[in-house]
Amino acid sequence: MANLDTTLDALSTDDGYRPYDQVDAEQRKQIATNAAALADALNTIDPALGLSGL
Repeated sequence: MANLDTTLDALSTDDGYRPYDQVDAEQRKQIATNAAALADALNTIDPALGLSGL
């Protein structure tokens, strides 16, 4: 989650975040990669708690 926070913090402005058209392709790729890594990590929570398959 820290990687995604760092990536998004770099895109923040006083009013929120930069518009999509002001984020270059490499930054969008970095966001997607970090978001996917976070999703994968979160996906392990249910099985770790014995909640998978419910």
